[in-house]
Parts: sequence; C-alpha cells; structure tokens
Amino acid sequence: MKKSLPVFLILIAISMLQAPAGAAGRQREYRDTFPGGKAQMHWMFFPFFNKDNLKAVKDEADTDGDGGVGVLTNDNMGGFASLSYLVAKPVQNFELSAMLYCPVTEGKKGPLAGLAFFIDPMEGDFYRVVCDFKKDEPTISLAFVGRSTLDYPVYIKFWGADEMPGGAPQKAGWHRIEITLDDYKAKIYWDGQLLDGGPFQTDNIRKGYVGVYANFVGGLGKAKAMVDEFVLKPEGEGISASKGIVPLTLHSEKQTGTLCHSRKLSASGIFPAVSHKFEINDQGRFRTSRNDKESF
Repeated sequence: MKKSLPVFLILIAISMLQAPAGAAGRQREYRDTFPGGKAQMHWMFFPFFNKDNLKAVKDEADTDGDGGVGVLTNDNMGGFASLSYLVAKPVQNFELSAMLYCPVTEGKKGPLAGLAFFIDPMEGDFYRVVCDFKKDEPTISLAFVGRSTLDYPVYIKFWGADEMPGGAPQKAGWHRIEITLDDYKAKIYWDGQLLDGGPFQTDNIRKGYVGVYANFVGGLGKAKAMVDEFVLKPEGEGISASKGIVPLTLHSEKQTGTLCHSRKLSASGIFPAVSHKFEINDQGRFRTSRNDKESF
C-alpha cells in the first residue's frame, strides 16, 4: 500500500508559490474583487477539512459593481466546516479587509460565515472571526481552532448585539470586516468601527495565510460564505482605497512540484492521501491536478 509523500514537500511547494521580495521599500497588496466571476488570485482549500475551495462566480449583487463575488460552500460533505486560503506569502503583521455577506437565521441552528487568519495548513490550526447572526442570540466572535483544539473553537471574545456598532443586523447583508495584526495583537473592525476589548493576543501560530471560512452550527446543514473586495496588506502599512491590483509575482521560470496532504478522518478512520500536482509556467500561470485514489 502506497504512502503519501513526506510533508516537507508541502513546505517546498508553498515556498515556490510565494512572491519574491520586491524592491526596497515596495509594499505589496494582494487584492481579489472577483470581477465578472473570475478570481484574480489563487486560492487553496484547507487540507484538514473537506476540500471545498473558494470559487469566483458572477453576481450582480456584488459590492463594487464589477459583477462578481467569491463563494465558499461546505457542499463536499455538507454540514461540516470549510476553509479556503489565499495563496500568497504567509504573513505575521498585516491588515486584512473584506466585504462579507452575513446570513441571519431563526432558532439555534444555522450557517455562519467569516474570515480566517494565521492559517497553518501544515499543523491544521487557524484563527477566525465569524458573524453568527441567529435572531435569538446574534454574535460576532474571535476564536482559535484546529487540530490543536480537536476542532472545537477556543473563544477569545464574543460581541453581542449591544456591542455591535449599529446593533445586530435584522436581515442578511454585506458588512465590512477588517483585521489588523501587529506583534501578535489583533484588532477587529466591524463596518469601519473598532470592536471593544482589543487588542487580542493571537500568538499560538507564528505566521500564516488568510482566507474565508464557512460552517453550519447546531447540526448538519449547508453553509455558504460570500466575499468581495478581499484585500491583504502585509506589514500593516494600511489598506489602499484604490481599485488597482498588484498581482502575485511568481518566479520567471517554469516550476512543477507536488502538494501532498493526508490525514485520518476520525469518524471512519480512513481519509484519502490527496496529491496536488502543480505547474507554474513562464507567464506565471498556475494550474493543479488532483490524485486522491491512494489511501492508507
């Protein structure tokens, strides 16, 4: 029976995907507005969940008028969490901003949506900020979650309806979430206003990726997170208000390699070893193919 490739290949592959350092003083901005239903950046599914990945779709109800949004669902195994991250350089100090479509639900069950940061696809941990707007108890929360917590969130802070600027939304809609990190201290902004209680210590992970999170709580069910105007500014030098795009710059020569993720699924004791072949050509175009027929 074949074994999956060593995990250090993930590190090699990820380092090959990272943008090289620019000229001195130059600051990169990674932006995806999903214009016309096409992604401007590369996205990767979180290997410890169910292989749902963020996709760009056409949607005239977007926030910036370019006819597209990013959508992440939990369709692959409906009812579980899904997480997708932006393929860029792992960051430590940064500013992240995005428009997030937050659902409002009745009762104690329902979908939630959010943004994630310090995503570690090697160890399986991350932080996430989610809007969980059940009408009887609406909250925004910050939590640490992943393999280290057996996938149970360790909550750092809850904000109830009386702590949300403008109060809890009464219907589903778009809201801007901003997360700033400086020396492992996080500040969370809701619709342009700083939420109380911060900054929050977030040093369980030293550096990681940023992305989009969706889940269904209170049972099994479908969840969907929609985002627009997704902007990552490393080093916390401020998020530009311009619509210009600074693309992810890749190495000039053609590169190939393998991303290999494997884990045992606790429910059944079996999970496929998933290999992703990737290729980056001399125009910087990225493509992958998947082979998940091996098992262990």
